[in-house]
Amino acid sequence: MTAKNRTCKICKEYKDISNFQPSGYQCKSCRAEKQKAYWASLPIEIRRKRQMSLEAQKQYRQNNLEKTKQMSREGHIRRKFGLTVEEYESMLNSQNKVCAICQQDCNTGNRLAVDHNHKTGKIRGLLCKNCNTSIGLLKEDISVLENAIIYLSFHEIVEESEKEYTA
Repeated sequence: MTAKNRTCKICKEYKDISNFQPSGYQCKSCRAEKQKAYWASLPIEIRRKRQMSLEAQKQYRQNNLEKTKQMSREGHIRRKFGLTVEEYESMLNSQNKVCAICQQDCNTGNRLAVDHNHKTGKIRGLLCKNCNTSIGLLKEDISVLENAIIYLSFHEIVEESEKEYTA
């Protein structure tokens, strides 16, 4: 069970956990004050250089939107799943560029998500957003998925018999 409150190491106040970063030991307001003081302590020429650098980065991202989106995606799949772009593309091609479950393109227009076992980290395949979300919401539990199939099948049979009865 996780704690709901934490004591700030700076102000020593006992505060709700929402006032802290996930692994932080100082509350958000103390951290903001500390950062503001640090920024003010820097020589003006260093502050200007850093500000110019931030503005240049922002301008570059705006001017190269597709490239930065691609680089961000590549970095994400490399960090989270250990896959190169080539490995992702190979998986995609082996699935005929469709979701491994519903056999459709991702209807959100996004790329297919890398599906993995949350216990082992092993990559299973590429899924559209709807299929990937569905598996996650059903907690990757086979018995829950089987119960969903039984439920849907039962109601499909009931609906068919109602149609025959009213016809």
